[in-house]
Amino acid sequence: METLTINASSVPRGIPSKSSSRSSTSRPQSNQFKMDEVDPSTSNQAQPVTTNSKATRCYRPKEWSPEVEEAFRVQQTGWRDIKEYMETYGEPERWHNDFVRCTRVKSNGYYTYWRPHRECDDKYLHTVKLFEYEKA
Repeated sequence: METLTINASSVPRGIPSKSSSRSSTSRPQSNQFKMDEVDPSTSNQAQPVTTNSKATRCYRPKEWSPEVEEAFRVQQTGWRDIKEYMETYGEPERWHNDFVRCTRVKSNGYYTYWRPHRECDDKYLHTVKLFEYEKA
């Protein structure tokens, strides 16, 4: 009976060893991370907002109204009120009934889409703040 023996060292390896694969790679450090070189004017993230208008009064609503609904939708995406949102992104898209249709999140610029009917149930009224400004 014949025995077949195979020597593992005689088989050529196409994959380099772990110790030599990374140390022999010479990449320029400046081109390693392309994501860090993004132009801020073309990114979808919101720039810091400094508003010139100061609120003279802040209060929490006791019952639902279209004004409360608008404030709820804008505040759920991180904005103080519709004025602050409009200073950054302009007028938001609206449904046929004048409810806000789409807003952008303040922290990252992602879009939030809203339904055409009421979203601020009575259980969320305590989270909404309404601001009044002095008349110019």
